[in-house]
Amino acid sequence: MTMARAGSSKSWLYQDSPRSWSRGLLVGPFVVISLFLIATSDVFGSVSIFGFTGLALMSMATLYYLVCSQILTGSLFSFGTVGSFGSGGIPLMWMLWVGWCAVVTAANGVSREGIQNAVLLGILILGMSWSAQRADPRLSRVLVLGIAVAGLILAILFSVQLVQSGFNARGIIGRRSFGISAVIVIAVIAGHWRIVPFWVRLVGIVLFLEILASGARTAFVIATLIVLVSFSSRRRGFVGIVFAVLATAVSVVALIAYVEPVRKRFVGGDAGITISGIDYNTAGRAEIWGALVSWAERFPLGSGLGRAQRVTVEAVPHIPQPHNDYLRLLVDTGLPGVVLWSLGALVIFFVLTRAATLMSGPDADFLNSGVYCWFAFLALMLTDNNLVYSFSVIPTALVVGWSLGLAASRLGTVEFTFQSATRSLAVRPSPQRLRNNVIRPVSAGDPP
Repeated sequence: MTMARAGSSKSWLYQDSPRSWSRGLLVGPFVVISLFLIATSDVFGSVSIFGFTGLALMSMATLYYLVCSQILTGSLFSFGTVGSFGSGGIPLMWMLWVGWCAVVTAANGVSREGIQNAVLLGILILGMSWSAQRADPRLSRVLVLGIAVAGLILAILFSVQLVQSGFNARGIIGRRSFGISAVIVIAVIAGHWRIVPFWVRLVGIVLFLEILASGARTAFVIATLIVLVSFSSRRRGFVGIVFAVLATAVSVVALIAYVEPVRKRFVGGDAGITISGIDYNTAGRAEIWGALVSWAERFPLGSGLGRAQRVTVEAVPHIPQPHNDYLRLLVDTGLPGVVLWSLGALVIFFVLTRAATLMSGPDADFLNSGVYCWFAFLALMLTDNNLVYSFSVIPTALVVGWSLGLAASRLGTVEFTFQSATRSLAVRPSPQRLRNNVIRPVSAGDPP
């Protein structure tokens, strides 16, 4: 892969178009809200307005905007054939999952928690669709720079919190929340590491160190893996990815063994899990997960959106969320629901991964960022509540949806099948894009 070296930040920003900034101002409120949430994380989660938190109000406003904009453009639920990514950018599996959710929730009753979940899940799906339809290669660098600026603000806020309150105190930004927001920024910067200005790289480095200082365990492991994969896979491919996984494991073990604050976060405390005689701190999750599994065994077809939160509070009253979104989906939507959602998520991951290998240059860099961001989201779901955190859902939908849109604009309509996941990605040019001369068919004489 050949990439241009970064000169000044201005030359990097204006490489594709001298009017990138003016176009960037027109992409819509969804981008502005996403950048705002990256910069502030869960700060407004503690602000109450008319009985709603600031994050809840932003979530409802975002969903309203997405639904209205999609209806007005006539692109709501736009998709092609089975498993196809057309202009809508929504996997068919997720469309089926939405229908299943509606049936199960209606059968078991609608709750306040269920409405909250439905709003965020709707934003995740419609946000990806919105972003995919509006993805413009000429604006990708502007978006990367905007995310970097938001990350810089986040880093400053958290550094001030560390200075004022120390490493273990709770401040205006929760430690886990900061880790989630910081990982999104690191994923975007890691995908563009070789071409971004030095200050953008510095933002990524500072955020990485702050994640370690925050004690956000899962976020730190994921950030370490993303950084190592980004650096090692460019030249070594799959071998580099294996090396990155092993290096991440070694790094985490070394930190647990030799750094006291890290060891306290990982080992001891609530000894929810014991492996080879070592007690690992699950911060109350083991008891919650046991209650959720027991409930799912009793109701394998699901109990409606929001049920997992009620089961969690009944098991551990002071913890309101299940801290595992896969178990949340299992309890709320049953085995059919978690299977449909997971298949849709894997469709997105495989399409982005294969498209990134077929493309080169800046677009491939953003696709790599989309892969890293989506991987981080899916991995964080194992120990956190990403599906109901607006500061995680909205920025992730923007980055991943934009990546899907770039793949479609450069390669045509991207179709996924389970056979192509292991062999090749079937790509056919979109007739409309051919007419508009946006892309052209790939000929045999073109370079790979």
